[in-house]
Amino acid sequence: AYGKHRPDKDAVFAIADGYPLNVFIQFVGSLRATGFDGDIVLGTSPMAEMEDSLQSYLTSQEGLVLYNLEKDCSKGLCKLNNLYGSVDGVPSEDIRVHRPIATSRFEAYWIWSTRYDSKSMILLLDGRDAYFQLQPFEGLERSPVSASDGILHFFAEMAAIRTSKQYNVRWLRTAYPDSKLYDYFLDEKII
Repeated sequence: AYGKHRPDKDAVFAIADGYPLNVFIQFVGSLRATGFDGDIVLGTSPMAEMEDSLQSYLTSQEGLVLYNLEKDCSKGLCKLNNLYGSVDGVPSEDIRVHRPIATSRFEAYWIWSTRYDSKSMILLLDGRDAYFQLQPFEGLERSPVSASDGILHFFAEMAAIRTSKQYNVRWLRTAYPDSKLYDYFLDEKII
């Protein structure tokens, strides 16, 4: 990883693998322009695969943590080989089946979230099409300092999965190939 987590800060997580410089400028730049001073944690292509201008931009940003995703992909499905490791910190191969990166990202988000205090606020989103106009946690209730549990906020899209964009439906079909389970989710809202 590049950068260091600051456990007492809030954080924004996204997978931004293979995107060009302008996407990072929009995402990171608009977030910092709001005054957000927490961590921005991104899953990216390996540094060696990035253009020099992108590497230079990313390494010049304060509070940025980058995880280079070592993907093993086949037919649009991937394993994340450096995501898991031993207790000693030695990366290990992903032994599970290939799955959509859209599904795997939540595994990364969970692992990254363990680096933060229970009172930190964390936002998970797609790095490709986000533009920030306000600090992401402005107006949200924080857990009381004495609370042992945190508060979980969800955003639900208005559309049911049945009427959602086809790529959302495709992720669900790939993740749950059993048609009975897939049918169960069709009229549920997207969270």
